[in-house]
Amino acid sequence: MNCFTVNPPILPDFSSKKEALIRERQDFIEINLEENKLLLFERGILKDTFNILAKGNPDIWGGTPAGLYYVLRKHKVSYSNISNVYMPYSIHFYGKYYIHGEPYYRNGKKLKSSFSGGCIRLDNLSAKEVFNFAKKNMPVLVIDQSNKNSALLQVPNEISLSAKSYLVADLDSGQVLLKKNYLTAYPIGELSYLLVASVVAENVDLRRKIKITESMLPKKGVSRVLKEGQKYGVVELLYPMLITSSKEAMIALTYFLGQDKTKALIQEKAEAIMMERVEFVSFQDLSQNKASAKDLFYLARYILFNRSPLFNITKGELVDFAGQFKNLKLKNQNIFSKREDFIGGKTGFVPGFGKTGLFVFCLKNSQRSHRIAIIILGANDIKKEVEKILTWLKGV
Repeated sequence: MNCFTVNPPILPDFSSKKEALIRERQDFIEINLEENKLLLFERGILKDTFNILAKGNPDIWGGTPAGLYYVLRKHKVSYSNISNVYMPYSIHFYGKYYIHGEPYYRNGKKLKSSFSGGCIRLDNLSAKEVFNFAKKNMPVLVIDQSNKNSALLQVPNEISLSAKSYLVADLDSGQVLLKKNYLTAYPIGELSYLLVASVVAENVDLRRKIKITESMLPKKGVSRVLKEGQKYGVVELLYPMLITSSKEAMIALTYFLGQDKTKALIQEKAEAIMMERVEFVSFQDLSQNKASAKDLFYLARYILFNRSPLFNITKGELVDFAGQFKNLKLKNQNIFSKREDFIGGKTGFVPGFGKTGLFVFCLKNSQRSHRIAIIILGANDIKKEVEKILTWLKGV
């Protein structure tokens, strides 16, 4: 059976990682974005709780990244080149993100803001206690939001689809509505670009630009989106990569950190956000990159709750940042970008395997709205398959 009406499967949220850390009696730091709390656990037992003064805004580029990370380093005072402020009692746990005290300028004046740029801001006394507790390689678990299990859907009769693998699930509750081979890793093609986009956006200053060289571009005679010798910003390059599946834009983005480092960070990121079967092998041959439909559900969930501007770009929207492709006409290859109920997503193609897709739609019924992820791998006609699912979902 591909559908369920009694005790449907629920894909766990990040709190399942907390349960594992407690069982293992580990020392760890929990950052609960939903409750605005930072908690310290010693040998699996709650030791202290602190209020968060400011966190990132997930509706713009500064969202605090959810997932399981580790203390990389800590300094009594760090300097942020992005915000041009000093950060007392700073604990670096991933990419551009820190736990720290109240930031201040060179003249000693404190920075005041409702949101941070993605870091976790505490008052100085709390930050000092957390700083003293933290040790290198200590787990830092960031929980975005818990599953809303009270909103389970009644699933109609099953539906037959021809794709090799698929998963349809509610992103807010984790409820699985349809599944087939969803735990098996398959080639994902251009869905790889969503992983590249997430990692680059979280590890590179978005104000940076890169000069395009011949090595980044396809061979002469092949249509090019970018111009050799011209400089492009990070956000500028995200548009052709996510809208037109431009490989040259993707290659250019990997040059900010270097391809080896970018590849390693993608694999680390996948593990941090519960993508357990990801194999990211190549930027040149995307058919070598694999993930399961379940993995891609967690990628969709992560982007929706933590890095939503990426989904906005896939719809062709201009996000709130300088340097979009204002003078280029980019044809959106994401087949559902014009639908009002489309939140975001990406299409791909793998020769010899079929079409791939990650899509998020807003389903409205008489009671409430549900944000539904549709993951399809290995389809002959992905548009037809998804439209069949959307029609089926009207009966939910």
